[in-house]
Amino acid sequence: MRNEEFRKDRENTLIGKLSKGTAYERYAVENQILDKNNNFIEKKKGTSKFSFAFIYEDEIYGVWFDYVERKNIRFL
Repeated sequence: MRNEEFRKDRENTLIGKLSKGTAYERYAVENQILDKNNNFIEKKKGTSKFSFAFIYEDEIYGVWFDYVERKNIRFL
């Protein structure tokens, strides 16, 4: 979401001036995800335990946790 009024107000603050042109500005003002990746998604292993499922846009997602390897696993 882009809010031009917020953006103008933010640019005139100290943190707005200090972060101008930086990755932080893209994150805090432009609402960009800076570290978007799938590193936390892996295939389910035998030590994984089911935690919960949810439906998003008519797709069912299952979420598993592996307490042995300390990882989160997501399945479609």
